[in-house]
Amino acid sequence: MWIDTIKAKIARRNPVLGSDSDLMEDLIDESLYDIVSYANADKYNTAWDRVLIQCVLQKYNTMGIEGSISRSANGVSDRYESSDVCASIISRNVPQYLKPSGYIYKSTRFDRPL
Repeated sequence: MWIDTIKAKIARRNPVLGSDSDLMEDLIDESLYDIVSYANADKYNTAWDRVLIQCVLQKYNTMGIEGSISRSANGVSDRYESSDVCASIISRNVPQYLKPSGYIYKSTRFDRPL
């Protein structure tokens, strides 16, 4: 299945996240929603899998600092492009589709291929 391949790739990059299937599912769902919303697409395009994996890992790595653009602790400083860690990844890699004026989104706009 498509989603199993995504989960396996995420687990190889971050074994700790890979061992928490509930958290991984939540982060995948959030990232899918972010990507589809940005693209104004009706469905997720599997060409965006690399972006999905990057977003999931970024969301995991920045848990606990939501809303921050910088932090310092023990002499180490971190700075982020924005408080939305996936926004820059998505905007660089996913085209934004323009819908015709008056377009009404279907209530089932968010479907992921399973």
